[in-house]
Amino acid sequence: MIYEERNCVICGLPFEPQRRNQVTCNRASCKKERHRRKGLEWKNDNYDYILALNRKRREEQMTRKPKPDTIVAIGYAERQVEKTLKSVPKIDTNL
Repeated sequence: MIYEERNCVICGLPFEPQRRNQVTCNRASCKKERHRRKGLEWKNDNYDYILALNRKRREEQMTRKPKPDTIVAIGYAERQVEKTLKSVPKIDTNL
């Protein structure tokens, strides 16, 4: 479907849209600038939400407890050697 010619909202040059809601031309720089502007617009519209989310994350970090130590260091090497020897088949040393 062919749509009527429009002007790009970024550079102002005329272009033929490929979708009915297309507002920028096909140049990568215009698309990137449009994306940047929409991101800033969202950030300004949702400023209170962002602040609340950051506060919540900071509080979670402050209240986070360290994980308990799951590896008991005493005898660890011996247990690993024993575990490895159990998994390896016995070798016949008789000739």
